[in-house]
Amino acid sequence: MKLHQGLIAAGLLAVFGPGSIGAQEQVGASILVRTHIVDRNRLDQYEGLMAERMEELRASGEGFRHVFEQVRGQQETYLVITPYDGPIFAASTNWVNAINNVVLSSVLVTQQAYTDAFTVELGEDVSVPGAFMYTRVRTVLPDRNDDYYAWQRDELIPALREADVGDIRTLRVVHGGNINTWIRYSYIDEIPIIGAPDPVVGAIGDRRAQELFATGNAMTMSASDFIYRYRPDLSYDTD
Repeated sequence: MKLHQGLIAAGLLAVFGPGSIGAQEQVGASILVRTHIVDRNRLDQYEGLMAERMEELRASGEGFRHVFEQVRGQQETYLVITPYDGPIFAASTNWVNAINNVVLSSVLVTQQAYTDAFTVELGEDVSVPGAFMYTRVRTVLPDRNDDYYAWQRDELIPALREADVGDIRTLRVVHGGNINTWIRYSYIDEIPIIGAPDPVVGAIGDRRAQELFATGNAMTMSASDFIYRYRPDLSYDTD
């Protein structure tokens, strides 16, 4: 089939074996994230199908569905984020066939949320707090996952809180992709300006900030950043 099943999810606890999560790690609820690359000549058809599916799921009164459209790079890319244990209603054969005709590829990955490496306490409110989502993807050395997690929790996130950067959430791929990959989602109201002053530098000073970033970079094998626009017309939250 042309449509592969794929997702970037924020927490599938069940995929970990016994003892694989440290006692000090604070994990959150699971999410699924599907990455769709869409035929650029059929974007309207794709969005119509996604709106149809959103309305069907929203009628259940359960879960949430957050859709984002990439605004830098390959702009025919969409992220669809849903809870791992959300409502399950099989789509019709006609809908599946129609989506297969407009989606060029789809990737499904599961990510674990680490709530003690969030800048804010969410509670049960998982709604999107900004017009854009800035996504930082970092793949670390295979034997440095625990160190990288501890660095984020104990050094990076406190510095980001001190810089008052808003809502940033830390997750890690645990199924469907490289399990050494970490993702930080930042929710913002405007697209960041390239070359703008780093708020962390302003909060903790240049020397301390450079040392902080150098520690993380030393554990990192690859890095990619993406900007997505939230699409509330294709999304829903339950009360």
